Amino acid sequence: MSNNKIFIAIASLLDSELPVTINDCIIKADNPENLSFGVCLQYDNNRKEVAEDILDFYADKFNIRIKKYHWSESKGGCWARQIAQTLHKDEHYHLQIDSHSRLVKGWDTKCKKILNDLKKKSPKPFITLLPPLYKKNKELGVDYEYEHISNMNMINIPKLHYISHEGWPDYSGYHNEQHLTEPMLVPLLYGGFIFSESNWIKDIEQDPEHYYAGEELALMIRSFTHGYDCYLPTEILAWHIANGSELNIPHHYDYVSKNDGKDEHNHAIKRLNMLFNGEDLGKYGIGNERSLSEYEQFLKVDLKNRIIYE
Repeated sequence: MSNNKIFIAIASLLDSELPVTINDCIIKADNPENLSFGVCLQYDNNRKEVAEDILDFYADKFNIRIKKYHWSESKGGCWARQIAQTLHKDEHYHLQIDSHSRLVKGWDTKCKKILNDLKKKSPKPFITLLPPLYKKNKELGVDYEYEHISNMNMINIPKLHYISHEGWPDYSGYHNEQHLTEPMLVPLLYGGFIFSESNWIKDIEQDPEHYYAGEELALMIRSFTHGYDCYLPTEILAWHIANGSELNIPHHYDYVSKNDGKDEHNHAIKRLNMLFNGEDLGKYGIGNERSLSEYEQFLKVDLKNRIIYE
């Protein structure tokens, strides 16, 4: 297994930004020859900008593996992310990003260095980041207003605000940004940017039966109990689109589900609560390297009773 190859997993639902994101990964990398992509492409041939052939130009020239599904076949973001992960081959590193992202110059070198430095502290580290926002002018096709472009050490620190009665955790938003000078060990991850060795996607494969709410907490519980340590980097490595709704970039429950995602959401929350209770979810369940109780102590929370201690 090469120590240099990076597998980039991307789930894309009717997203015209996908080709631009892939191109950005390539042109911003120090070593684009070491990149390969696994894409779950959910398309609509009635719209040219999100048709099934939008990646064909790149797939012929770069190492892009694609599984294509008509949008009506989609079962949600976690289902699509799991499909993208199955396209991994022998790459040593893994990056999970959203299909509407932009990368910092030299992101591949930076990510590998951060991760390898962290291995001096932890045997199984990975990096997460809530990418700050950028905007896009649809008519001109130009990106603009990259947040914190002049202050690249301003990082959002994830903080659990509440857990709803049904078990839906909320720690979204840009509410706790700090200037970091060294990587920070944190008890929560962000699904929009995860960089790891590829063992992470083998051990913590996305649960295709999950849906949207609670996905990140489920992944973090599983990661922690499988012995993984989650760190924030000291610098911004990527940005995330701010005006996706203006560009018609949908969530699954906006465009696809006939019942607005209620059944899928309820099923996912049921599985999340099973995870909270340590019930058997097979390979999508609790690991055996650390306990759920240890995770609750780290996060300072009582998951079953929805209590946050700090």
